[in-house]
Amino acid sequence: MRTMRHKKGTDVLKVFEQFRKTLKINKHSSAFKDASPDEKANMLKALKKKFYDGLIKDLIENNGETIANVIRVEKIKDGFPDDEVVEVKAEL
Repeated sequence: MRTMRHKKGTDVLKVFEQFRKTLKINKHSSAFKDASPDEKANMLKALKKKFYDGLIKDLIENNGETIANVIRVEKIKDGFPDDEVVEVKAEL
């Protein structure tokens, strides 16, 4: 986030799209190797949700509410619930 503070909104969104499309779990981790396909899917879903929530929180803390709302819309499109805590902070 430090390097992104001085970037334009379009640049932040480009980086977001690149990360979102390539986000994967380390296949060499012991937790991943021993997991069933359903558990692996749940692990990836939890990782993506954490990514979305962390990015939204960082954007709000750094006065990027407009971009945070765009990320929230993408989060909802990907099938994640719109958390009330993030929603309230984003609308401030």
